Amino acid sequence: MCFPAIASLGAALGLGFLGQWEGLLINTLLPAFAWLALIANALGWLAHRQ
Repeated sequence: MCFPAIASLGAALGLGFLGQWEGLLINTLLPAFAWLALIANALGWLAHRQ
């Protein structure tokens, strides 16, 4: 993943103030969304069996 490029783009757009929550976003929310996507994918597979 290209986090440095995304961070540079975000800073250029004036989103640098979000840096204080970087640890929360990377360590908590990113894995939570990954688990949510995995569960949604499993439920879709169970519903369609494909």
